[in-house]
Amino acid sequence: MKALVIAISLLDAVPATAQSTAWLPAVEAAERIQAQGKLSEAERNLRRLLVDESLPPQGRARIYNDIGSICQDQFRMTDANRYYHLALEDWEKAGPAHRIALSRTLNNLASLLWDTGKLAESEQVLLRSASLQIEVVGANHPLAAPLFYNLGALHFRRHLWEQAERAYRDFLALHSTNAEPILAAVANSNLALICRRTKREQEAAALFSSATSIYNQLRNTAGITPMHLVDLASSLHGGNRDDVASEVGRAALAAVEGKFGPSHPKTAQAMTVYAAILRRNNRKAEARQLERQANEIHGNAAHMRASMQSVDMRELKMPGPLASAATQAR
Repeated sequence: MKALVIAISLLDAVPATAQSTAWLPAVEAAERIQAQGKLSEAERNLRRLLVDESLPPQGRARIYNDIGSICQDQFRMTDANRYYHLALEDWEKAGPAHRIALSRTLNNLASLLWDTGKLAESEQVLLRSASLQIEVVGANHPLAAPLFYNLGALHFRRHLWEQAERAYRDFLALHSTNAEPILAAVANSNLALICRRTKREQEAAALFSSATSIYNQLRNTAGITPMHLVDLASSLHGGNRDDVASEVGRAALAAVEGKFGPSHPKTAQAMTVYAAILRRNNRKAEARQLERQANEIHGNAAHMRASMQSVDMRELKMPGPLASAATQAR
């Protein structure tokens, strides 16, 4: 999954009559196909549903959101942008009962802006999304945890260490162990990197240990989001934990390639991260081969090359003034 499972759970929480949700089983069936990585088949099925003139705004919005997500995974960024905006228009028509669902499409749009290097715009969209979700569920609700995770990821990438630390700690305070524990591993590892930057070595060591422990418990677990594994490998590599990073990087590359195929930009990101780990471990020939493959995939598109923190914003979640306000609210 990426935002898909979270989006489904939040959308299903919206009250609706039986008549207004007659479209839902067919959409859910297409989403299950999408979650299996059969993107073209899922898109065809979703597009067929759009011809139904009786489809309510919330049904049309959900379909547009799913098609946008598929387009983004296929690197059709212009199409993704168009469908996300169509979804937002219909969520607005659906009314205030669908604010959470609206915020999820905003998250996806923020991820698209992130993927195309528009970080300032991504932050503004994410702030709007976060405000809507906190308005509905409150800053103390477990559903708010992903917001703080995204906030931490955004600030971490922008090297705003104090804000990132606050957001990650807020996330860990709310995060349920039942909700994608790999996120807690990434948050702990990134917090460890921040602690190292501020000379808190003992705390950093404990956080790296927590991240490694969580990963070891998940090692053979199905259903881990592939790009979260890339995030964890990248973070552990940044902390010189290459013994663990090597294993995570290898698993991440296999998972990403298995989901997206050998020539997808996300596969290039995973290759780049794993190549950096291999190079530090003196496996330079293997590293060079992966780097060549990655360069062939993403060419000279610098904004799509993996940074040391190659995160997918749909798999994350929120930023500064809002984090402070939410912390004070608690």
